[in-house]
Amino acid sequence: MSDSSSITAVNNPAGLPEKFTFEMSHEEAKSILELAVRYAPDPWMGFRFQLQFGETTRRWVMREQNITGFREFDRDGGPVEGYLTLPINVLEFATNVFPDVFPTIVRVDFKNGKIELVNGLLNVELDLPEQDIAPIDLSFAAISYITVDVAELQQLGHAHLMFPVTIDFDHQEEPLPFVDFSFSNGLLIAKRDWTSFGGPTISVSITAEGATPRTFSSYPSALPRELLFSDTYGNESVKLCFSDETPNIAFLDGISWGIRIELGNETVHQYRSTLVHTLSENEIDVDKDERIGWSPTVNCHFEGSDVAVEIVKGLDGQQDYFRLSTVVLPGSPWNLEIASEINGWNNQWTNVKLVRHETDLVAIRDVVAEEMQLTPEAVIDLVMKSKVVAEVVGVFL
Repeated sequence: MSDSSSITAVNNPAGLPEKFTFEMSHEEAKSILELAVRYAPDPWMGFRFQLQFGETTRRWVMREQNITGFREFDRDGGPVEGYLTLPINVLEFATNVFPDVFPTIVRVDFKNGKIELVNGLLNVELDLPEQDIAPIDLSFAAISYITVDVAELQQLGHAHLMFPVTIDFDHQEEPLPFVDFSFSNGLLIAKRDWTSFGGPTISVSITAEGATPRTFSSYPSALPRELLFSDTYGNESVKLCFSDETPNIAFLDGISWGIRIELGNETVHQYRSTLVHTLSENEIDVDKDERIGWSPTVNCHFEGSDVAVEIVKGLDGQQDYFRLSTVVLPGSPWNLEIASEINGWNNQWTNVKLVRHETDLVAIRDVVAEEMQLTPEAVIDLVMKSKVVAEVVGVFL
C-alpha cells in the first residue's frame, strides 16, 4: 500500500468527478491497444492518449503526425462528459495480463492520483498521468462528401505504404513524397511521386461517389497505414468529408471510428517552418499560422510595409523559389509618365521588378529556395525600393 505522505493529487481540467468507475471488455481493450500501438512511437512505452466520455458512447482518441484517429464503444459506466488522459499500460494490463473471462473494472481517483484496474481476483494500481489541459478536438462541419468502398480504400493504403526505392533515413534531406489525391468522374486517384528519389510515380485509382470534384494532399506516412487498416472496423464503405470553413482539414467518417486529417502541401511543408524562423530571427514580424504545411504564403511586415512571401514549386526541373511581393501604391492610375518611370526602374534594378496587378502597383522579387538565408535581406531591399517608388510616383498622382 502506498504511503499516504507520497500521495499527490492529479490535475483535473475536464471537471470529472473526483472518483468514478467504468468497465472495459477484453475485446474493447484489445482493439484499442492495437490502435494505440500503431499510433505510438517505437518503442511505445509511455505513450498517452485520451478517453472522451459521452452520453451513450466513449471515444478513444490518439494522434500521430498529421492525423488524429479515434474509435468509439458503447458507454459502460463512468461520466457522461469530459475526458481522461491515460497511459498505454492500462490497455496492456487489461489485454495481456488479465484473462478475458471478466471485463476490467477501471477505478479513477483524482484526489490520490491513482487508477486501479480490477479483473476477477487480480488488481493493479498505477499512478494517473498528468492530464491534458484540453480535449483533443474532433469537431467537423462537413458540407461535401466522397464515399468509397472500404475494401478498395484498404488496397489504396497498402499500395502507398510500400516504398519503390531504398531510403537512407540517416542521410535523408528531402521529405518523403506526399500523397496527392484527386476526385472526379467517379474515381478517387491517389499519387506519390518518387522521381526525386530516383523512383517512379505510383498512381492508384478506386471507384468513389461524390458531387464535388476536388484535389487535396497529405503528409505521407501515418495516413496510408491507417487506410490499410480501414477494413478492420466492420464497415463496407466510409466517407471522406470536407468543409469550406476548415479547408486544411479532411475527415474520414466510419461512423464508430474515424480520422481527422490535417492536409498540406509537400513544398510548403518542406520550407515554411524554416522560412518563418529565418525571417523572425532577422527582426521581421511574421504573422502566425498554426497550419504549417498548408498555406504557401507567409505574411510578414517591415517598417510598416506588408510583404507576402509565397513558396513556389519549380516546374520542369527548375528550382523551388520564394516570390516576395508588396503593394507600392494601391489603386494607382496608369499613364505614359508613370509607365516611363516604372520602365526606368525595371531597367535599372536587377532583382526587384515593378508590375501592375489589377489597379495596384506591386513590387516583386524572387529568391531561390536554396538561398533561403537571403530572404530577410530581400524583404528589406524590397520594402526600401518600394518606398522610394511610392514617393516619386506620388508626384504624378
